[in-house]
Order: sequence, then C-alpha cells, then structure tokens
Amino acid sequence: MKTIDALTRLTFAAALIGMSGCMYDLDFGEDSWDDSDDIYYDGSYSELDASAAALDGELGLVQVDGDARIYEASDWGYGASIELRNDGAGGTGMNRLDIDGVSITELEPGTYVSEGGYYTTSSTGDPNFSVTGCSGPDDGNWDYDVTADEVVVTVTEIDAWTVRIDWTATFPETSTYGRGEPTDIPSNTSSGTVVVVR
Repeated sequence: MKTIDALTRLTFAAALIGMSGCMYDLDFGEDSWDDSDDIYYDGSYSELDASAAALDGELGLVQVDGDARIYEASDWGYGASIELRNDGAGGTGMNRLDIDGVSITELEPGTYVSEGGYYTTSSTGDPNFSVTGCSGPDDGNWDYDVTADEVVVTVTEIDAWTVRIDWTATFPETSTYGRGEPTDIPSNTSSGTVVVVR
C-alpha cells in the first residue's frame, strides 16, 4: 500500500514539474532569481508604466471581451513581458506577451509576424514575440494553457515616449482536463492591446 502512495506522489510531482507557463502561478520575487550566470541579464529589470489594456476573444472554455487588468508589465533590458487578465463568460482569460531581443525603448513601430511559436519575421528588425494563453474558472486557476502558433504584433508610436502594442494570437487545437471531464478545444484566437511608456 505504501508503494502505491509513494508512486502516486512521484507521478503528481513529475506532472507538476512538466506543466507549462501558467498552469500554476508562482511568484519567485525579484530577489530570488539567480542571474549570476546569465550573460544577457545586466540587472536592468524595471516595471513598465502600462495602461489602456484590453483583451478579447476565446481562450479555451472562456470568452473575454473588453478592459483587462495588467497583471505584469516588466522590462529587463533585452526583452519584456506584458500579462493581461480579463474576467469573462466561463471564467478568467489571460494573455502573456513575451518580447525577446529588444527592450521596450528599442522596440520600433511596425508589424511583426510570428509563426510556429516564437520566431518572427518583421518589417523593422529582429525582436521575437510569443503569446501564452490561459483560462480557467477563476483568476489563477488555469485549466487551459497554450502557446500561440501564430502571433501578429503591431507597434504604433503615440509620441516619442509612448507606444501602443496590439496583438492577435492564434492558438492550436488542444484538450483541457480541469473541469471534470476531458474537453476538446478547437483553435482559439484572442487579441490584446496595451499602451506602454518607454
């Protein structure tokens, strides 16, 4: 009997470690990340001044539409992350836009297209974009967690210090298991927008 209990615990721990991005919300805090061996990180982490956020579309079993909460907006010198959350029909939905290769201050106006997850072709340069989409019955309780296989990002300069970032993310077909029974989820699309001070 004890062997089954130990095996069950080991299986659960392995599944937890293997989960992707937002199946669990962990806050390691700014001081607990060991960046001593990271040749790209120069210690220039900063919170971004972000506003006017909206998140619309389908994310798993959730439909969102309208103003969104800015859960995170940060820049670390060679990239940035912006996470929007919105309550909607069926629960809460989330998009996390990750920008790699440039800081927000270096992000040039233009349209960027990413297909296949992360690599981008663009009209202006070489930043890479990805979007993770999550949803669940309530905020932070995610049962849908998928990386978009196509992302279109448009950066519009409002003035010399401010940009608006708009994106549309298309997520592949998948399944969700968090609400009692397995449910097949067709391809979903969501759109986000946020204004960021450089």
